Amino acid sequence: MTKRTTIILLSGLLVVIVFVIFSAFYKKNDVTSKWNEVVLYQESSNELTNYTLSFVGGLLTIKDEVIGGMDVEMSEAEVYEKAEEFKTKKEKLALKVGEYSDYRIKQNKELYKITVPGEKGFTYTLEKVAPRKFMGEDGIGYTTSSFTD
Repeated sequence: MTKRTTIILLSGLLVVIVFVIFSAFYKKNDVTSKWNEVVLYQESSNELTNYTLSFVGGLLTIKDEVIGGMDVEMSEAEVYEKAEEFKTKKEKLALKVGEYSDYRIKQNKELYKITVPGEKGFTYTLEKVAPRKFMGEDGIGYTTSSFTD
C-alpha cells in the first residue's frame, strides 16, 4: 500500500468518525419526538397573549386566544390608537400563530429551543423552571400536565 493510499483511507475513516460523532450528538439533543402529546398552556397574565402550544401527532399548533376586554370609555380616535399599539407589540413577539409540521426541539440542559425553518419560520426558547413549568424567552410562563423528560 502506498503512502498516498494510506492517507486517503485514513482521511475517509476520519470523515466517517466525525459524522458518527456529530450524528450521535445531534440526535441526543433533539427531543422533538419526546414532546409528542405535550400541550403547554400560558399561565402568566399578559395583556397581549393567551398562548397554547400543542405538540400532537407530529404537528406544532400555536393558538393565541386573548381573553377579556376593556371596560373603559374611549373616543374612536383613542380606540384606533390603542389598536395600533396592540398590533405593533404583537408583531414583535417571537411566536407565530399557526400549524407547523416541520419543526424541531433541541435541548441544552434546561433550555429547549423550538425551531420552525423557512421564510415564515422562527425560533423560540423555553427554560424549564420546574418539572412541568417553563419560562419563554419573552417572559411568558407556561405549564403542562405532561412530563417532558
